Parts: sequence; structure tokens; C-alpha cells
Amino acid sequence: MGDSYRDAAGQEVAVEVAVTTGDTAQESASLFLADSWTRLGLRGIPRPGSPQARDRQTRATRPAFEVTSFSAAISEPTRLVRFTTRDMPTAQNNYRGGNFMRYSHPELDALVDRFFVTVPLQERIDVLRQIGAHVTDQLVLMPLYHTVHASLISNRVKNVTPRTGHSQTYEAQKWDIS
Repeated sequence: MGDSYRDAAGQEVAVEVAVTTGDTAQESASLFLADSWTRLGLRGIPRPGSPQARDRQTRATRPAFEVTSFSAAISEPTRLVRFTTRDMPTAQNNYRGGNFMRYSHPELDALVDRFFVTVPLQERIDVLRQIGAHVTDQLVLMPLYHTVHASLISNRVKNVTPRTGHSQTYEAQKWDIS
């Protein structure tokens, strides 16, 4: 494993990998990710889900990587507001909001606002492209792994609800074979 990285005071640099839910898949991922940080020379500290981890203030202020099933906002445009300053949990708004990345940039705020008022499809797609470029260029969030939801559905199956970023077997009780 080699030597670990040290800060200016000579202390080992630690990276917390937090989980807010009791989801076993996310907790397993946090163990894997903490071990990965350790192998890179940082002390990875997994923090499993707990009632304290779900506390809004704790979640909004702790210095940690958070393992979450954050659906890609670009594939679900209604979630773009999670990238805005106004959706950042702060003391002023009682730690409410979905921008747990705590990223704030006026350019991104303006692009998201523009996206929601742009009607012509091609212009709207262009604004979405600019949002995607900003998010990836500035590393607003860093996906470390992807959960795959594989499904194979016959064209004979009716009443399938299309889903993006979720299990494709959603509402399977409504399916019927023709």
C-alpha cells in the first residue's frame, strides 16, 4: 500500500465516505470506496447510515464523500435545480434543499434558469449541453460507480412504465402478456 499522504501538520489525510440510508448496497459501496481511498494513500473512513447521518444539518455540513443513488440530473431535467445555489442546504433555509454537493456558481445557476424558460427544442438542448459541459468541466459531482438495472422485456408485455435511472421492473404488477 505504501506511504499515506500527510497534510502540512504531518497528519494523515483522511477521507470520509458517508451513507445516509441503511441501504446495504450503498453501505457495501462505501466499504469498497473507503478501501479504494486507502489504497490511493489516503485513510478511507466508511461511515454507515445512521439516524445522525440523515439529520439535515449533519448531512449538509460534514466534510465527506456521500454514497448515494443520485439519479443523473441531466437524464431527468426536472432535477437540474439540485445544481443551483438556491437549492443548497444552508443554515438560512434550515438545511433544506437537494444540492448536497454544496456547489455554487452563478453561471450554472443562470444556465439552469435559462433551461426552464427556453421553449424551442433545439435551443433547450443547447442549454442542456452547456449545463452538461459545466457540470463535467467543474467536476460538480463525481460518480464513482454505476448501479446497473438490467431488464429484458418482450414486446408482448403490455403496460410497462418507462423509467429512467430506476429499476425497469417498476410497477411490474401492472404488466400483462398479450
